[in-house]
Amino acid sequence: MKPYRVIQWYTGAMGALQVGLLHRDPTFNLVGVVAYSADKHGLDAGEVAGIGPIDLSITADVDEALAIEADVVLINGNTLQPELLERILRSGKNVVTISGAYDLTEEPEYERLEAAALAGGVSLTGGGNMPGLLNDVLPLFMSGYTSGVQRIWTRERNCHDVYASYATMAAFYGHPPPSDEQIAGMIGASSRTGIYFQAARLCARAFGLELSDFQLTNFEVATAPRDIDMPGTGVRIAKGTVAARRYEYTGFVDGKPWHSVEMEFTAELGLGPQWKSDPAEPEFLVRVDGDPPLEVTWGCGGILNLIKLNAARMVNLASALIAAKPGCRTILDLPSGAAGVLGAPISR
Repeated sequence: MKPYRVIQWYTGAMGALQVGLLHRDPTFNLVGVVAYSADKHGLDAGEVAGIGPIDLSITADVDEALAIEADVVLINGNTLQPELLERILRSGKNVVTISGAYDLTEEPEYERLEAAALAGGVSLTGGGNMPGLLNDVLPLFMSGYTSGVQRIWTRERNCHDVYASYATMAAFYGHPPPSDEQIAGMIGASSRTGIYFQAARLCARAFGLELSDFQLTNFEVATAPRDIDMPGTGVRIAKGTVAARRYEYTGFVDGKPWHSVEMEFTAELGLGPQWKSDPAEPEFLVRVDGDPPLEVTWGCGGILNLIKLNAARMVNLASALIAAKPGCRTILDLPSGAAGVLGAPISR
């Protein structure tokens, strides 16, 4: 079988890992790498990824990238970017994105992206860990070992102290804390869009259920006790500004809580008794309340390994997506992802 031709879109910490994974896996042929910054245009992709030269130049030109013949694009980024995705899909390339295409059915971008995928004869899906594992894939897998599921509850707790994404750090931390009145106005607000809703809706759909509501059900922050410098990005979090946040979204079925995800992100450990303080504490917890009740706690060894997890998941989804029916696809449409060649031991 000929290797699948892949474009890795947007370099950075995760993109560099994907370049390395794709380059060493004979299942794939890395035919293009796209950077957001013009400063990387023309550089060797392997050099930028830290694996040495691979004789493949990075482009920062979207038109040039779209002209490359490829089977699939792995695209990173903090937002969905529907206009760009539409162009990629219409050019006849399947797309795995890290941002916001887990279940697009009720999203405002659904019709245009579905039409673009059908026009290109290709598919679109989302991959990652949250959603993509924590609050959809893993609880659905666990539900196969119980019955009468009444509720799904999931949690992620992560410390971003060495995280290297400037955009994420600047978005999460260093802002004035919201007032109690502002938080009270946020709690209970209904929304039927966004990645957390997509995961809740997807799980409900797998059970033949419909969400009656979806709300932000908790929001908390902790402030920096002093100026905190983030070594991964150089971001400085000023004393008194937000240095940690915890929030929970809940999907309701017939007015009762059915699917919840709690997220806790901190700039450093030990910001208070209720915030993560032990680096060895597993990052993830999933509870499926059925008969019998099931609970899984697991960890990946810190934020840097979490980035590796996300990079590998996107690579491992590529083959299944290429073989999928055209359109916007979810994990319910695809076989379980497996590492394949990447999972083979280096030596025995």
